[in-house]
Amino acid sequence: MTEAGYGVLRAPNGWSALELQRRSHPDALVIAAELDNNSGLELCRKLQGNENPASNAPIFMTQITPATRAQRLEALRAGADQLWGHPVDVDEFALRLAAQLRAKFVADDAREESLVETRTHLWNTQGLLRRAEEVVAAAARDQQPVAGAVVGLHGVQQSADWDLGDRLVTGIRRSARSSDTVARLGAARCAILAPRTGTEACHKMGERLLAEIGPTIGAASSWLRVGYAAYDGSTPGPAAQLVERAEVAARDGAPSADTRLRCWRS
Repeated sequence: MTEAGYGVLRAPNGWSALELQRRSHPDALVIAAELDNNSGLELCRKLQGNENPASNAPIFMTQITPATRAQRLEALRAGADQLWGHPVDVDEFALRLAAQLRAKFVADDAREESLVETRTHLWNTQGLLRRAEEVVAAAARDQQPVAGAVVGLHGVQQSADWDLGDRLVTGIRRSARSSDTVARLGAARCAILAPRTGTEACHKMGERLLAEIGPTIGAASSWLRVGYAAYDGSTPGPAAQLVERAEVAARDGAPSADTRLRCWRS
């Protein structure tokens, strides 16, 4: 933790920095131009060219000599927000960083208010809850069951790993039916709404998910949890409650023979 109150993660080289960004999504990046034999500019280009750009995170570059106009322009073209030459005015640096972060957080809030998760273009939490209202209402109208499932990795490192979460999403997409609603709720956590699916069918759906996701995420499948809940009758409850029950089941549900598969304790 710095004096300004920021938590700091350090990467010794460009490859490590890319991995750190993919896994942790820092709010800002400070890159030394001299990193890995003057590859700081190349790291900037990779961050901006990545299929998951640096999440609006401001990128500040630094170098051990005063920055010339040509160097500043080159840094801007590479995707940096600013190039700082030494000696750095620490107070100005902190104020500019704070201003950039305020702008980033406003953009993040706007993204949160949308209904789609930008990395995979699946529904996000807001979109899932809105879609759940429609799905549960249709189930009530047609007097059909409807189920919800939450699929995620419960290990501390695994649950925050976006690359691993991408593979999780791939497995879920293979398993989901065209009528299912799939949402991404976090780095490695997803939800599924399955119309015309009762409690018994939920168990089969969970087994299908485990079979499809397991090979996709490899050794991390031991951290996998699938929690499910269903409304079976003609009078389903609130849509948000169905999702909440599936969330609780994933954490503390009644386990099946495969303990990774858990149902809501009614």
